[in-house]
Amino acid sequence: MAQYLPLDGNTFRDSRSVDREDLVGSFTYGFTLGRGNFAFSYSQTVFTKSFATQKNNDEFASLAVSWKF
Repeated sequence: MAQYLPLDGNTFRDSRSVDREDLVGSFTYGFTLGRGNFAFSYSQTVFTKSFATQKNNDEFASLAVSWKF
């Protein structure tokens, strides 16, 4: 299994770490509204818990405005 420093800690010496989940899933959804040369997009991604004692799922959102010329 690969080393993930934020959860597993230092590779070469003892440091803080947590018991991480071996499998983490993600789900992304969103929409785009467009009219003429303009478009507005929104998307949100939700991840399952990365470690056993994590209280909430991680998630982030993205907004984008585009103009075609």
